[in-house]
Amino acid sequence: MAVSLFQEALILSCNKSFRKRNLTKTVNHKSVPWWTEEPALMSQRNNALRSIFQRTINNNDLRERRKHQYDDGKLQYQAAIKREKFKSWKEYCNFTSATNPWNAVYKLASNKIKRS
Repeated sequence: MAVSLFQEALILSCNKSFRKRNLTKTVNHKSVPWWTEEPALMSQRNNALRSIFQRTINNNDLRERRKHQYDDGKLQYQAAIKREKFKSWKEYCNFTSATNPWNAVYKLASNKIKRS
């Protein structure tokens, strides 16, 4: 009984005297609509290839092979990003109405949308 009362008093005093951190994550960036599973996996693979290449320091032949692997992976990753962006843009253009040429697609293309 006395131990539980002491424990409650100790917990209350600690809660009042110590600062509590907010454990909820805040997102500071906006996600992009074209980011899908393929670029995400390629990004992880590209980072792994880069770190493997950077850690190879003693063997020059192996370092050159890994550099070529990393360069090839990087080109594939950049091509995948470009492909996904273009596909997303085509879907957006097809989704909007074709009857009005002054719609959001035109405003986006001519940079006439005011951002808040």
